[in-house]
Parts: sequence; structure tokens; C-alpha cells
Amino acid sequence: AEALHRALVQERDDAVEALAAERHHAAAAVFGPLRALREVLAEIAAAPARAPALANDARDE
Repeated sequence: AEALHRALVQERDDAVEALAAERHHAAAAVFGPLRALREVLAEIAAAPARAPALANDARDE
């Protein structure tokens, strides 16, 4: 009975670990592109503030 209990507990622990890994990969698949989008949007939002400096750089070249 003890061996069966240990086997069942191990099986449960393995299943929990597999689900946690799957959830981690799913979150990375969703949040990775969202993080990249947020960075692009931040660059777009900062562009008007950088425009005069970029124009000066272009004029200097």
C-alpha cells in the first residue's frame, strides 16, 4: 500500500510540474509579443520629442 501511495504521489507531482511548465510556455507565448509591442509603442510615443534632434542630426550630415 505504501509503494502504491508513493507512486500515486509521484505521478501527481509529475503532472503538476508538467502543467506548470505548460502554463509558463503559454504565458511566454502571449506576453513576449505583448512586451515587444509595448516597446514599439513607447518608441512611437517618444518619436515627437526626438524629432528636432533627429532633424538636427540629418542637417549636420
